[in-house]
Amino acid sequence: MSRREKRNITWLKKGSPALVVLEVVVANQKLLKDLAKLTEFHHTCQLESYHSLMTKHRPKRVHFSYNGMVARTQLAIVDHNTNTTRSQAEVEKGACPGEKRCKSLCAKQRKI
Repeated sequence: MSRREKRNITWLKKGSPALVVLEVVVANQKLLKDLAKLTEFHHTCQLESYHSLMTKHRPKRVHFSYNGMVARTQLAIVDHNTNTTRSQAEVEKGACPGEKRCKSLCAKQRKI
């Protein structure tokens, strides 16, 4: 269909039950307030990942010289930038091979 044909089609007729329900949903004040808050929402997972790498390469409890701090910061930046474009891991074996992995599997620590 061309754009002109799409514009001329009446998708919902005035007074139809579908249009009435749609108007109720769209005009809902609670939904409009939530949408206003969601427009300002930003994920922080990339920043948290970067800060985690910074503490891995540059622990807070260890003193480094200025040049050591610069080198370790640059190393963390290169490490982070290298891994930002990696695809999500997939399950290789088990009940659902090929699905995206959604949690990391780690062995529980044991007291020795």
